[in-house]
Amino acid sequence: MKKIFIILPVAITILFSNCQKDIIVPQPPYNSRVSIQGLMEPDSVPVIYFNKTVPYFSNSTNTADLVIRSATVKIINGSSTDVLTLDSTLNRINCKYIYFYKGTQTVQWNTTYKLSIISGSETYTATTTTAVPPVIIDSVSYTSTFKDIYGEHEGVIVYFRDIPSQTNYYRYEMLRPVDATTKFRESPLVTPCLGYCLPTSISCAISHPSSI
Repeated sequence: MKKIFIILPVAITILFSNCQKDIIVPQPPYNSRVSIQGLMEPDSVPVIYFNKTVPYFSNSTNTADLVIRSATVKIINGSSTDVLTLDSTLNRINCKYIYFYKGTQTVQWNTTYKLSIISGSETYTATTTTAVPPVIIDSVSYTSTFKDIYGEHEGVIVYFRDIPSQTNYYRYEMLRPVDATTKFRESPLVTPCLGYCLPTSISCAISHPSSI
């Protein structure tokens, strides 16, 4: 007699879907390092971000805890030295202060600067020259439906290419106003720093934490 085997994939799928096991993946040891970002823009004062790094899955996302305080930050230009002091500015999108070291002397064009940071027993140095030639803009366009993590909005698109012989690259930051109607991805952006209006009142209230 010939035997017939019947395979029931649906039943097997249901059986395996009911099995669940949590697997704990141990995190390797992590040694925090420093993160240094600097902006030397002619006709503006120097700005240096000096923070410590944290593990990817760390809950330490408070910018006030990440900034490295009490560091000695200097921008040296020949015989002139600009001592930077810790400052902050409020980011109303995430309702957190962004901390940085800010100078007082205006950055000059086609000038060599040396950055010196002393933090505890460590010293960090870097050198740059503000002689980046102007970039050639290939074209400019406009879009009314540019979409990013903060929602959908209009924007100007600038097309250009970095100069191959240069080690410094171009970066442009555009600030735009946001309010309580702004969305973060697909959900409304909830933050007390954007301000809100009560349905029965025409007045708006704005609250934010204290800075340094």
